[in-house]
Amino acid sequence: MEHALLVFALNGLLGGLACALLHAESFREVLSYTSVRAIHALLVFTLNGLLGGLACALLHAESFREVLSYTSVRAIVLGAVGGYIYYYMFTEWKLPDSVMAFVFGYAFKDFVEALYEKGRLLLGRGGRG
Repeated sequence: MEHALLVFALNGLLGGLACALLHAESFREVLSYTSVRAIHALLVFTLNGLLGGLACALLHAESFREVLSYTSVRAIVLGAVGGYIYYYMFTEWKLPDSVMAFVFGYAFKDFVEALYEKGRLLLGRGGRG
């Protein structure tokens, strides 16, 4: 699980760096305060999503062994992905975005599973009748 945390932290860092590189006109601009702030924000959102996924896994697990199960690790990983995605979906609500990234990370697993089930049902019906 520490490996997944490191991978998502690096992914957030690389995503922010790639964004800074694409929008910068010079290397000096990449290292500017604005770019470093964007990378930091992306890492914070990814980490908050991961913590939301971890909270979901811990609340649904009945033992420590279940926390290390595939279902729990999937919730944690999807939580980090949800936080990463939420970075690109800033809200205009009055809630702090870090809290919203945590909540989004907590609920993202259920959202993905619902989309998967709905897609499976639609594809199962759509081709045959």
